[in-house]
Amino acid sequence: MNNLRSKIRAGIDSLRGKHLREIGSGCFRTVYSIQSDEFGSQYKGKVLKVAKSKQGRQANSAEMRTWMTVKGTELEKYFCPIYDRSDDFQFIIMEKVKTDGLGISDSRELRQEITARIDDVDIPVDSQNFLDIKASNMGVYNNRLVMVDYPYGASFEVKKFKR
Repeated sequence: MNNLRSKIRAGIDSLRGKHLREIGSGCFRTVYSIQSDEFGSQYKGKVLKVAKSKQGRQANSAEMRTWMTVKGTELEKYFCPIYDRSDDFQFIIMEKVKTDGLGISDSRELRQEITARIDDVDIPVDSQNFLDIKASNMGVYNNRLVMVDYPYGASFEVKKFKR
């Protein structure tokens, strides 16, 4: 992980091409596919979400809090796993999922599944307002619909992240 942190700090531009391929960009973060073993073989094929600003770091932090809250609960299977992060939330590493071909019926299905299980867990989740469940924030992981962009995960308690 220290190798990855130092390379990210050195600059994304020098890593594009052979090591990273940009696959998306929003207002606050840029998403890259990790193409090589440069950062460690465990991260090859994963996604790197890099903050562009303070708001991007806040989004990474909120997404990490959401993941740590649902991890180990009945809701975990509806969220794309996060594997690691930088200490300052400049970046997070997430599983890469299939995102093509999803539509409004998929988002309705995922919203219904998550909503049906919220009562099964003891965490405050407002799936309608905070999870922003829509096709552009979803993907398919292990043949199941999951949230891939979930930085609006409400005020969850932060569980300790074990590295």
